[in-house]
Amino acid sequence: MSADAKNKLLADITAVEKSLAELTAAKRMHASRANTFLDFFETTKGDLPEHSTVQIKAMISSAQDAEKKTDMAIVDAKNRYIALNELTGIFTTVPPPRPKINVVMPIRRPDVENAHRDLREGTDIYKVRELLRKAKKPLPLLEMVTELFGADAVDVRSGKYANLRGTLCGYAKENRIFTIESKLPYIIGLIEFNELSGGFKTRVA
Repeated sequence: MSADAKNKLLADITAVEKSLAELTAAKRMHASRANTFLDFFETTKGDLPEHSTVQIKAMISSAQDAEKKTDMAIVDAKNRYIALNELTGIFTTVPPPRPKINVVMPIRRPDVENAHRDLREGTDIYKVRELLRKAKKPLPLLEMVTELFGADAVDVRSGKYANLRGTLCGYAKENRIFTIESKLPYIIGLIEFNELSGGFKTRVA
């Protein structure tokens, strides 16, 4: 596969992430408009002339229809995001030969058996770990946030997604519990998925 094809795939994934964030914001806007119109209609029922009543009903219906259409667009975008992530597998390449080893340094082996003690049951990060264990494989962060917290939580710039991304990256940097399999898009795994061999890490030239 050419570099251009890979770059296009990554650009498509980024575009879908942006689209999901925009659609989520649009859904909140449509829902807020529909609820505002409906509340006003309920509190003023009987006090408005007939033409105003007809107009408000039309506004409520229009906002609710827009919210439904946005929901469908979010589902389509999520499915496209998942499909694009599946395509990233075609770019897997055979790793190059191992370079010359100069130094061998002992490191502390990850304590997989007792890793659960680091997470408090019921927290968001605990739920992410349990979802990964259930799947038994790494998953896209966007997909997990959607499944655990709903479509409203998939704003990639703020909220649950952004908070979890930062927390998970922190754990992975400290070699605790989680691994970052990819950053574009973010795909999260668990240390316990990996086969641990030996207690040494090689530092290469």
